[in-house]
Amino acid sequence: PFGVAVNPVTNKIYVANYGSNNVTVIDGATSATQTVPAGSHPVAIAVNPVTNKIYVPNSDSSNVTVIDGATNTTQTVGAGSFPYAAAVNPVTDKIYVPNANSDNITVIDGTTNATQTVSAGTNPAALAVNPVTNKIYVSNQISNSGTVTVIDGATNATQTVAAGSLPSAIAVNPATNKIYVANYGSNDVTVITEQQVQPIPLLTAIAPLTDKQTVERTPTFNFTASSSFSPYAPPPQHVFYQLDTWQTPWLAGSGVPPNFTGTTPSLSLGTHILYAFATDGQEANSTGVAQQLIGSMQAYLFNVVPASTSTALSSDHNPSSPGESVTFTAYVAVTPPGSGTPTGSVTFYDGSTTMGTAALDGTGHAAYATATLTIGSHSITAGYGGDTNFLGSTSAVLTQQVSGAAVALSPISLTFGNVVINTTSTAKTVTLTNSGAATLSISSIATSGSFAVSSTTCGATLAVGKKCKVIVTFAPTVLGALTGALTFTDNAPDSPQTVALSGTGVLPATLMPATATYAAQAVGTTSAAKTFTLTNYQTVALTGIAISTTGDFAVSATACTTSLAAKAKCTISVTFTPAATGTRTGTLSVSDSANNSPQTSALTGTGVVPAKLTPATATYAAQTVGTTSAAKTFTLTNNMTVALNNIAIATTGDFAVSATTCTASLAAKGKCTISVTFTPTAVGTRTGKLSVSDTASNSPQTSSLTGTGK
Repeated sequence: PFGVAVNPVTNKIYVANYGSNNVTVIDGATSATQTVPAGSHPVAIAVNPVTNKIYVPNSDSSNVTVIDGATNTTQTVGAGSFPYAAAVNPVTDKIYVPNANSDNITVIDGTTNATQTVSAGTNPAALAVNPVTNKIYVSNQISNSGTVTVIDGATNATQTVAAGSLPSAIAVNPATNKIYVANYGSNDVTVITEQQVQPIPLLTAIAPLTDKQTVERTPTFNFTASSSFSPYAPPPQHVFYQLDTWQTPWLAGSGVPPNFTGTTPSLSLGTHILYAFATDGQEANSTGVAQQLIGSMQAYLFNVVPASTSTALSSDHNPSSPGESVTFTAYVAVTPPGSGTPTGSVTFYDGSTTMGTAALDGTGHAAYATATLTIGSHSITAGYGGDTNFLGSTSAVLTQQVSGAAVALSPISLTFGNVVINTTSTAKTVTLTNSGAATLSISSIATSGSFAVSSTTCGATLAVGKKCKVIVTFAPTVLGALTGALTFTDNAPDSPQTVALSGTGVLPATLMPATATYAAQAVGTTSAAKTFTLTNYQTVALTGIAISTTGDFAVSATACTTSLAAKAKCTISVTFTPAATGTRTGTLSVSDSANNSPQTSALTGTGVVPAKLTPATATYAAQTVGTTSAAKTFTLTNNMTVALNNIAIATTGDFAVSATTCTASLAAKGKCTISVTFTPTAVGTRTGKLSVSDTASNSPQTSSLTGTGK
């Protein structure tokens, strides 16, 4: 691939393939391609978006292939030796082809394909067209001094302009009338200015279009004129404008200074340039602009693009029956600010499958009828392909339902609750209804998991509007939550249909909680009770109930008798009375007629002394004889559920109580503190004791005291 060009109107891309002697045509919307044959070694390509013609110079066959963009048909036009490039003036419909080996330019009339030859410099290799001034610029690549040939498009007269060494590429900015020449040999760019004038401080601003484009063929532009002459600036009185060239009569804008508007003549799709200038109104006569002072020229480049469309799709009836004719109607509307009536055709699709094509009528409607839709759900869309003036569009998906047999299930889920393992639940019913328009053929009804069909009234077929029933049971063989499904396989479009099934396998009888831990309890005292629940999950009564405990635990109350009704519950209250300190364990046990008898709960508690003095020992730092140490603090704790009374505190040796929060009584589960100091009466190790006597069974509570006198 050696050259590329774009038609912005049709959104087609053309690639000249030098080695395969053809042109690849790419659809810009879909990237789909077509191949068009060309001559020998096509090297470049140019597009006229106004006429939709594509020009391909073939370097080795000395001719130009002309492609009709609408049909991809071709014609051949002769050229000089080794045509190497092409450029189009869409205003004059002239095509210019430099012939590198014959040192001239072939000028092709785009309407007739007639040709003329214009001399150029040595080895013309590139060219560019200014459609505004109708000037053509040709870089002469192998010329001693480096030149550009300037061709007057109206007369084919030529001029020569100096450039750098080996000018090999050229480009034009028609808005500024600047020409840029890339000089391969001198590593620079020559800038050629068509007209060199001093700017006039009489200006015209052109309000831009959104995105520099419009769908209107005769768009209206807003102009604002201003003057910055000094010392006196006469107000601008007029604005004149023109499209794509300076060579036709100028149009006068309307409005009140300084704001004017101007509506263009009808424009073709593609790129256009709007030129505008203001005048100061000092007219010498009424014949036109020639006798007025004109302001600086302003240029604005914009595109006239096809208007957008939207496509809506409807069905004459939905749902439909098998074999019934359904008519789909597409309506193509032009998106504002575009206007007009689209032409062309609409293609109707079932998913990705093309059903058919229908032409738009004069109101933007196209209809397609079919009686071949199969039973089920169909995703129908309509795609408008666009035309010269309007872009294509695709409708939203219309879901067409062709109703055959249809299944309605009630309920859509079943929950069996708790069922004793290795037993069978009571039955539950699912109703199946044929809500469609054809007989339902049932090929299978199946369950999964611990569920089973115990009976059914459903046969191999079910008539329209009829119902049948399926009876399902649950027989768990393991403990815990279990799930499954009831599945119907048939000829309905949504087959298979399922009903979700769930249930829980449980033991015949349970005692909960399975474990219980009691808080620390004073030896010989009784805790608050904990409650346990005996549940009978069977469908028969639980009989022969006997309740027992082991260890330091006892039943304090119970609602359970010797029997418990089916699916019923009763409670058992158990207390803890530790006989010794430390961890104490036991069991609550219920024996009965269930096959998992006995049911048990593991019991744990901790026995503690009724009252406790901590720490049990204390050592004071060395203290000078006759002086008193800082106090150490001891805590008396009442672990009983009754008050500790008759509290008396005493010390022995060189130790004394300095302060205490303990009184003669300490509330149940309460604490108080005792502060003790050390006052040695002699050097060496000194010992003593802190002692608390009270009503606790382990009275007195003591702490050993040690200190050193120095």
